[in-house]
Amino acid sequence: MEAWITKSKEGESLDTLTPPSESYDREEVVVLIGQAPQGNITHLLSIHRLGNGKFWNLGEAEDMPADSFEGRFAGMLPPKPADEKTRQMGKVLLEAMGVKVTPLKAGELMRRALGVLAKPNQVTF
Repeated sequence: MEAWITKSKEGESLDTLTPPSESYDREEVVVLIGQAPQGNITHLLSIHRLGNGKFWNLGEAEDMPADSFEGRFAGMLPPKPADEKTRQMGKVLLEAMGVKVTPLKAGELMRRALGVLAKPNQVTF
């Protein structure tokens, strides 16, 4: 998701009274959040813009430790893993919608999230 954030300066406390959208020190970022039963990961990528305000590129991924998440997109994982019958039904439905289903290889999810291997109409399980 795209967001504005503010960070505390070294040796100073974070200004929690000024919303990031109103702060002169705000930073525009893309936030990548991964949730799994084994834990959570979060990365921030700074958005770099040209002088005319148009997007130029994203900065290097910055790790942001987070013990928990709250919000409308948090807790979307089911409380227990889907059984094989449910997984197969999901694959059939996705393929019927024209989505190519391919096996997920180790480390590929983060590369795809960063857009390195992203392909339209492709989902991995």
